[in-house]
Amino acid sequence: MGTLKVSYSSCTFSKFLVICMVAFSLVDSSYGDCDFKAIFNFGDSNSDTGGFHAAFPAQPDPYGMTFFKKPVGRASDGRLILDFLAQGLGLPFLSPYLESIGSDYSHGANFASSASTVIPPITSFFHSGLSPFSLSIQLSQMRQFKARVDEFHKTGALCTRGTHNYGVQSWSCGMLSRIFGAASSCSF
Repeated sequence: MGTLKVSYSSCTFSKFLVICMVAFSLVDSSYGDCDFKAIFNFGDSNSDTGGFHAAFPAQPDPYGMTFFKKPVGRASDGRLILDFLAQGLGLPFLSPYLESIGSDYSHGANFASSASTVIPPITSFFHSGLSPFSLSIQLSQMRQFKARVDEFHKTGALCTRGTHNYGVQSWSCGMLSRIFGAASSCSF
């Protein structure tokens, strides 16, 4: 019976792959390339690019050594599916939202955090091992992120490149204005 089940599931998977390949081959390429300006990601360790490590730096050394040649806070020893997606879209790797130092949010942000859940945990991280950054918290972080970008535009904040833009260098106003549709009042 076990062999029949494996055979049936592998046959079903093979049919699924064939259907996907046929569907992708039938897609009309005349629509042109999609021009994605940014990725905003929510999730858990499958797509955490360092947010959990930024929030809890006392954790053991993060992984990522294989590709990045240094610890980068990922729950894998290399790139994540999100990294391949960004690369395929011609975008840089996403900075974790919780890592504010040296981050670049001009092409989106990653709100994912290892051990996150969809439903907020009812116990603390130290008792359950679940991250306090559930999906509702990640969505709240996104709303706060967008509000800050909007506030920069309302106040006429000047974002510049260089070494004298303390705390503002991660806000690439031109790109963020295109992402969120705000009027660009920033100059470079």
